[in-house]
Amino acid sequence: MNNRVLRRLARLNEQRHLYSIRSTFISTMPIMIAGGSYAVVFNQLPIAGYQRFMQGFLATTGASSAN
Repeated sequence: MNNRVLRRLARLNEQRHLYSIRSTFISTMPIMIAGGSYAVVFNQLPIAGYQRFMQGFLATTGASSAN
């Protein structure tokens, strides 16, 4: 049973469409991690000018802030 499953997974792994999706996801993962880290770190940056800018920006876009 194990060999049958592995053969099917190997065939699935060789599909060019799935390969392109997988390689795209792998290549964009560092960008997603960096963007997420940026959002976490700079979400509540304790600089008054930055906070005023973000409150104004969020008010114009219709988004709510996490204050």
